[in-house]
Amino acid sequence: MKNLNKGEHRMKRTAPILITCLSALCIALIIMLLLNRTDRLAEVLTLDDVVELSDRGLSLSWSDFEAFEHEDVGTRQHPVWEFPIAEPGFSLSIDGNSINEPPANILLISEAENSVEVRTGDVLAFIAAKSTDEPAPEPTLPTPPAPPTPPAPPPVPPAQPGPEPIPTFSVSANPSSYDVSAPHITVTITNTSQVEGSFGLAHRIDRNANGRWEAVPLDIVVPSIAMILPAGQSATETFSLHQDQFAYQPGSYRIVFLDGLGGVSAQFNLTGNPTYSVSVQTQSLPVTAEYITVRITNTSQIEGGYGYGHRIERFVNGRWEVVPLEASPVISIWMILSAGQTATYNLSLYQEQFDYQPGRHRVVLVGVAGEPSAEFTLF
Repeated sequence: MKNLNKGEHRMKRTAPILITCLSALCIALIIMLLLNRTDRLAEVLTLDDVVELSDRGLSLSWSDFEAFEHEDVGTRQHPVWEFPIAEPGFSLSIDGNSINEPPANILLISEAENSVEVRTGDVLAFIAAKSTDEPAPEPTLPTPPAPPTPPAPPPVPPAQPGPEPIPTFSVSANPSSYDVSAPHITVTITNTSQVEGSFGLAHRIDRNANGRWEAVPLDIVVPSIAMILPAGQSATETFSLHQDQFAYQPGSYRIVFLDGLGGVSAQFNLTGNPTYSVSVQTQSLPVTAEYITVRITNTSQIEGGYGYGHRIERFVNGRWEVVPLEASPVISIWMILSAGQTATYNLSLYQEQFDYQPGRHRVVLVGVAGEPSAEFTLF
């Protein structure tokens, strides 16, 4: 009877513990189900969504895409979001330095690995071009009748001379590594064949993004000049990186030749990471002011370059909007700035193109990583 009382006493002690453990397990299962339910509520991005979002232009941000199903495949220093798209043959990728800064790239990508920048490119034309790439189904043909017995072959004619030899080329970047702010690269082109050859200088620049090559969105105008290169000889040419059109980041790049060189390419690396800050000399100006004075400072420890490319934005209804200036305020001049050095220049507000209203405005430096900006007020 004494032993039975001890067993009953132990059961009374362990029963609350078992009930507590079962309650915790139930709560954990409920939380897991809720999390799975949340994941299932994420919407899959569609091409209609992409077209609608593209209308927002340069004001697009990371937050505009948070509600859609995606995978973060980047790092804390370089986030990369990849989105599946409901329609087959397309995907979307966003990358940048931080989700707290404007994205560096928002690209709609086809299965052929072509891409278009959603904020500035013609998304509808890109989608339409993809639809025309689909091959037409092959027609079903009736089974042909058995061919008649062929006649005896004619005598073999004498051997004819072979085709004319075709010139071949190789290209290499020299040197193979440049500062990320370099205005241009130097490429050596060599005729590797035994005959004289000619070629043009049409080309594009690609960057290696997550293990695949993507075209850098540049507007490159190349003069129609045919270059003649004798067998075994080399020529050296300089090619602009068009820093005023694209904010390059450190990484692996290549230049691909398109005219007469058979698509050969030369790979090169961009290193370093110069950073800049932007400020204005007077932060409060009358609404009729003709220009503002801008200061650009190289805040890094290395020499770097920048262009005068910029845009003016105004703060309306809680968000920044681009001021629609008809004449582009971008000046295609490349400037070199030593570490810690500051440059100052006057920036026109183009009063004849836009009816400014009192309020918050800012100037944004484009063609530079992070697109630094400086705010000013018109009163």
